[in-house]
Amino acid sequence: MFRRCGWFASVCLAAAACSSSPASQAPHDGAAGDAPADSSGAFSSTKTIGPAGGTVSAGGASAVVPAGALATPMPITVGVASDAPPLPGNVTLIGSVFAFTPHGQPFDSLVTINVPYTAPASGTPTLYGASADDEVWAAVTGATIANGVLSTQVLHFSWFAPVVTSTSTCGKLSEACIGPSCCPIAGFEVGCDGGDKTCKVMVGGPCQRDSDCAGGEFIACVGFTCCGKTGAGICSTSDATACCSGGCNVMFCQ
Repeated sequence: MFRRCGWFASVCLAAAACSSSPASQAPHDGAAGDAPADSSGAFSSTKTIGPAGGTVSAGGASAVVPAGALATPMPITVGVASDAPPLPGNVTLIGSVFAFTPHGQPFDSLVTINVPYTAPASGTPTLYGASADDEVWAAVTGATIANGVLSTQVLHFSWFAPVVTSTSTCGKLSEACIGPSCCPIAGFEVGCDGGDKTCKVMVGGPCQRDSDCAGGEFIACVGFTCCGKTGAGICSTSDATACCSGGCNVMFCQ
């Protein structure tokens, strides 16, 4: 289970005492869209908070820092995340992933984190968190739910995301494979890519998009099959089963 204390978060510091800005990128985790903006229209907000405490909010999310939690003034940022690790394949995002920063900022007393969600058609909204030191997502123990908001209390910042757990026990192609294993495909090798940590099928396997295919920049989804692009060293003139988007020149696709 995800522990409520000891988290670390992504860096998103601002030099100004109080600033806000619109999100410049879609969440790296594949969110369908950003959470509703706050009253200022901002998807990221930074405010310097000191010993007296204070609140920072953006995109419907907020961090409530109580008096005494910080000994000295510190810029605190809440924003829609653009650099979060991919979510596990067995959960569905029902809002936006938020970054509460700076990295590993310690607090002397518990800070309340609030994350909005969109009511799902089925399933129970659950708050997930991931720390920047290991980038592993897990359910937040003890999180509460009320009025379209998931809340928890922490001593360190992190990424947070509102999700519902899928009934599937494996990750589909292009889905994250940090939690569950990848769903098998009869007759083809499927595995977890060590780079972007998503499920991929080997050359010749069925696909819907390039990201479904293993093999890097030289492999693409061509006609719903993972095939080699020009330069892919996957074929030979005697290998009739090799899949190249063009012809085969010695051992390289052309």
